[in-house]
Amino acid sequence: MKKILAVDYGSKRIGLAVNHEWLAEPLKIIPNNEALSRIFEIIQQEKIEIVLIGVADGVIADQAKIFGKNIAEKAGKTVEVIEVDETLSSVEIHKKLTQGAMPKKQRQQPIDHFAAAAILQDYIDTHPA
Repeated sequence: MKKILAVDYGSKRIGLAVNHEWLAEPLKIIPNNEALSRIFEIIQQEKIEIVLIGVADGVIADQAKIFGKNIAEKAGKTVEVIEVDETLSSVEIHKKLTQGAMPKKQRQQPIDHFAAAAILQDYIDTHPA
């Protein structure tokens, strides 16, 4: 299976997740203003072949698409950048967290990396290698 990095784009924070074979794992949350350089470090360290960019609706969707194009331009042909629908991924994560036994204080922390993992797992499940 190819190594994949999923990006949950936000104007302030960006959530990242990577796969380990068929399983998506939340990686980290990074500030938007550091995102491109940090993502390229991860691409090199993890030997990423595909970058998924979560795209929803509205202005943030346009920003996410531009961000994906910036990654594609910088990476050249070494990495495939794919836009995927991430509508309601954060809502789904909030719902799952409230169903579990996680303390409220932890549920109120940023969840962008969990949203990225949900985007990635959905992609893995619907795109068998």
